[in-house]
Amino acid sequence: GRKLRTKKWDYWGVLAGDLAIGLVYADVGYAGLASVWWGDLVSQETGGVDVVTPLARGVELPDTPGAAPLVLDHPKLRMRLSDDPDGTRLYARWTESDGSAGELDVTVTRILQTVAGRMVFAELAPSSSSAA
Repeated sequence: GRKLRTKKWDYWGVLAGDLAIGLVYADVGYAGLASVWWGDLVSQETGGVDVVTPLARGVELPDTPGAAPLVLDHPKLRMRLSDDPDGTRLYARWTESDGSAGELDVTVTRILQTVAGRMVFAELAPSSSSAA
């Protein structure tokens, strides 16, 4: 039906000094996807986690970007993307493949580019970011 043809997503690509971060929150009809990826541009170390849910269970996006927080509460990944008065807050807490904990909590105040729907590229001042 129509639900399986409707695709919605929120993608954030963030640069914070030597750290690159990618976040995805998507409903592609037959599946939901929440993903966090990070890479240290100097050491080339990377990490993150992907969560895929059948029929997008637990993944809900409003018709208007930013109208409501995007929230996922999954054993492997907790994610909340929300537009706040100070900017857009990107929060994620996850378990890396080696069992260690990862956490990201940043507020984006400077957007470099927005394309098709809600695909955003932003840059953070090094002091405003933290990722494990």
